[in-house]
Amino acid sequence: MNTKTKKQTQKTKKTFLFLSFCFLISVFCFSNISFLSNLFQPNNNHFLTENISSIKEVEAKDKELTDERTYNTDVFDIGDNQKKYKIHVGHINYKDEETEQFEKIDTTLIPSSYGWEMDKASYHLELPEYADDWFKFVNDFEDGEQETTAMKPLSVSHTKGELIENNDWNKKKVLYKNAFGNNIDLEVVAKNTGFDKLVVINEKPKDMEKDLEFSFEINLDDFEVESEGEIWNEEEPFETSNRIILKKLKDTWFREFRVWDSEGKSGKIKVRIEKVDDDLQEGSIREDGANKNNKYIFTKILDKEFLENAVYPVYTDDTVSYYAGAGDGYGSNTLNSNNWNAIHDDNSGGSSHFSGLATVGTGWLNLLALDYSQLEIYRGFVPIDTSNIADDAIIESASLYLYVTDVLNDDNDGDDWINVVGETTQNDPTQLGGSDYNQCGAVNNPIEGSNDRKDLTDMSIGWNSWELNTTGIGWIKKTVDNPYTMLGVREGHDCIDSSIATTPDSFIEDKMTFSTFENESNGSYLEVITTNTAPSATFDNDFLTWEAGAVTVNYNIIDVNDVCNISQTATSGIEYSTDNST
Repeated sequence: MNTKTKKQTQKTKKTFLFLSFCFLISVFCFSNISFLSNLFQPNNNHFLTENISSIKEVEAKDKELTDERTYNTDVFDIGDNQKKYKIHVGHINYKDEETEQFEKIDTTLIPSSYGWEMDKASYHLELPEYADDWFKFVNDFEDGEQETTAMKPLSVSHTKGELIENNDWNKKKVLYKNAFGNNIDLEVVAKNTGFDKLVVINEKPKDMEKDLEFSFEINLDDFEVESEGEIWNEEEPFETSNRIILKKLKDTWFREFRVWDSEGKSGKIKVRIEKVDDDLQEGSIREDGANKNNKYIFTKILDKEFLENAVYPVYTDDTVSYYAGAGDGYGSNTLNSNNWNAIHDDNSGGSSHFSGLATVGTGWLNLLALDYSQLEIYRGFVPIDTSNIADDAIIESASLYLYVTDVLNDDNDGDDWINVVGETTQNDPTQLGGSDYNQCGAVNNPIEGSNDRKDLTDMSIGWNSWELNTTGIGWIKKTVDNPYTMLGVREGHDCIDSSIATTPDSFIEDKMTFSTFENESNGSYLEVITTNTAPSATFDNDFLTWEAGAVTVNYNIIDVNDVCNISQTATSGIEYSTDNST
């Protein structure tokens, strides 16, 4: 090939490539008029950014529907006309008083001139810098005026608090070390639905001749005090181990009062409330002159027998909350006996536990000091308010997620498994009671809500899930009138009524411990996938009008059984057609 011919050929190739490029550009411009018109419209420079953002949203697997949040539920669009509901036992969101939108709860304590404060929940909290000052709880739940309850520890030293930053409650806990003296601490923890005031007894008290008491002054001005359905008349002191409600325009709750030791042994404690003469001491919150003659004392009473046999440290709490709470936790029974049938089939009730961790399983404990073996059975309760699921949504699948913190498996005989059972019939889904022990499904061979019997050998620390079967899915409630899905969790030997093996002079336990904390990081939740029965739309005509690059469309909702195609070709200036031929 001569030089001239070669040059002509190269020129022809370049011309062809140029014409091809021009053709592609023209096709792109012609088929994307709406895109270009929006791109170059005045005051619309953000259009490209919006489209890039929308592309990223489409690429994301789940898109949260923030306007569908509730106190305990997050909802996600997962495509294909489906939604994913992540429904927690306790509250994970709160309603912002300014925007009236649900936001994520964050109980991180922020330093203030008073000490620390928190206002990103349905309650606000003010904690003092020193232990001998007032701890203030502000109920900001739902509508209406805020209501403040305040408590001040008595017989404590002027101990400076320390914000704890290196544990599961990072910057959500304040420790007042040795505040009560005798190596007894005061801890305050800001949780999702209220705050815990924990008294931590680090060693066995020297004086075991009487019960151990801890007293607080409490502000009860203008509050009615209710417990066990009765209003306190204030004339005589009253004692209770059940929850207390401070009633004004709102209800502020003191959950049931408990004590537990470092090996998990726990029980109720009594509290006493009494009215005494006010000594008008400096710092009283009644310096404004209101009810100066009324001073109320709240006292926690720890049984000396429990303390005598406890493993230290020992913890006792009172939780102040803005709502009744979640009735999750576990029921246990021992009867101080080694008779399997007596304990397994007992109808007289056991004890309930809801300190943040729940245990499920069976165990023989050899109590050498008392020279006998004791059998224990633990049954888990997970009631969840699932009323936020749309009534007409079709539930495709559901799984229960539990955050496992400990696994013990000493009797690996094939019956050492954990499964979801139901439906449970505890007396109150907002509070677990001792009489609920035998309400965790049928006593023998309860109906199993999952086909996934997880062998304890295969379970891991961290998240574990159980996919519900058709029966389990049928237990999920979607109505406000009947909002609670009542799930239980039990161990294999307990379910099939078969005693675990016994070994002299040893501990034999098959059990799992899971978190019931009211937060997103490790609190129990139910994940539900639904298909939506969304309506379609129709236009009143097929002729679309351009106005400054945007499409004006009039449409009406039609019956869900009718068919109407809708196409979207841009996010700013959306094009639609009834024949899908944009």
